[in-house]
Amino acid sequence: MGPLGMFTPEDDARIREWYAAYVPVPDIARQLGRSVGVIRQRILTLELRRDRSVYMCLKWAPDHLKSRVTDFDPLVFRDACFAWRREQQAAAIAGRRKQVAKACSAIDRDRTLDRDAKIRAKRKAGATLQVIADQHGLTRERVRQLTTSGWEVAGYNKEARANRNAKIRAEWLAGASRQAIARQHGLSVTRVRQLTRTV
Repeated sequence: MGPLGMFTPEDDARIREWYAAYVPVPDIARQLGRSVGVIRQRILTLELRRDRSVYMCLKWAPDHLKSRVTDFDPLVFRDACFAWRREQQAAAIAGRRKQVAKACSAIDRDRTLDRDAKIRAKRKAGATLQVIADQHGLTRERVRQLTTSGWEVAGYNKEARANRNAKIRAEWLAGASRQAIARQHGLSVTRVRQLTRTV
């Protein structure tokens, strides 16, 4: 640090070197014993620029790419980061599909479950509507209906629906919020408001 807190040529050289290497500004400030604002102002004064897309990639890029950031052209580095990310996402999706297929296979072997129970179990395990529909010879819409929360009980059984509505009113009287009741029963807040309006 120069007299009266001025920057020395050595300070400027270090700022140029670190900034070109995509060192975060707070780290540069810490190394030089200055505030972040002062370092940002000095970077503007020195007219330093760095590729913003590279800087954003550095937030999530793997260490083996981060360590070579200055070896690449910015576009090449960015493309390498996104290629790595696509590979990771593809591997995660493939792993998830394998888990779901294994779970569905185990559900199919379970002789204690009827068709509808198997469909619900597969949906809970993460299988898509289309996969389940293909396996059981149904449409996606029919699978969706069977797997929607409370479709058979609340939608098509009057006695069960009356019991559910009575339970909702009791919860409302006990002090539960409409939002909590709606979440618990898979209803909209508007529907809960309608059911509790007369209470």
